[in-house]
Amino acid sequence: MDTRVFIISSARANVPAGRIEGVRKVKTVIRSEELLLSAVSEALKSAPAGFARPDGIVVGVDNAIDSCKAEFYKEFLKDGPRGVSPLIFPYTSPNSVTAQATIAFGIRGTDMTTASGEVSFLKAMAYAYELIKNGLLDAVVAGGVSEDSAYAMVLCAGEGCKEGELAEIVNCLDAGLIEDCAGFAPLQSIEGSFAMMENALKAPPCAVKVVDKGGRGVVIDIHAL
Repeated sequence: MDTRVFIISSARANVPAGRIEGVRKVKTVIRSEELLLSAVSEALKSAPAGFARPDGIVVGVDNAIDSCKAEFYKEFLKDGPRGVSPLIFPYTSPNSVTAQATIAFGIRGTDMTTASGEVSFLKAMAYAYELIKNGLLDAVVAGGVSEDSAYAMVLCAGEGCKEGELAEIVNCLDAGLIEDCAGFAPLQSIEGSFAMMENALKAPPCAVKVVDKGGRGVVIDIHAL
């Protein structure tokens, strides 16, 4: 029997938090990782007691490392390999911000990063949903980050009607390339997907059907408890 998937907490960070509550202190280099750590910290802190602690994390990254990559290649072209800061190199890969979260919060299970532009966070949410739905993990952090904002939610397996659950995800699908976009709302930015989920949790049930500028779609159905 398929496992039911519930959202138990969520948090948005538009400015880095003054203090990150994790299991280990990590050195941050770029603002985007500070934003992601802030959002994940708040989501974990606000998760109610009695639920499994997340053993996986999936993060969608849009333009979060673009300026860092630009700086890296600028220094490389100017001064060669010896002129590049070793602190910057890891941040030429979107996996870097996810890795920092696993260290900071002691998440030792599955970690994944999606880099698909505007739909990156919603794809991350879809992958996190599948990990729980298929019985691979009991709880997963689904997050998204850009250069200006980050969003995180904790998804958890459950039976329903448990105190602390915000809503149930009954469908969450990475629909791939959409040929007929009728009925799909255009998604202009990853921040737009953060706002969509915030609004969906305020007033479920909600059906989210979005398509990005490249025609890639995601479908999410959220039910009230």
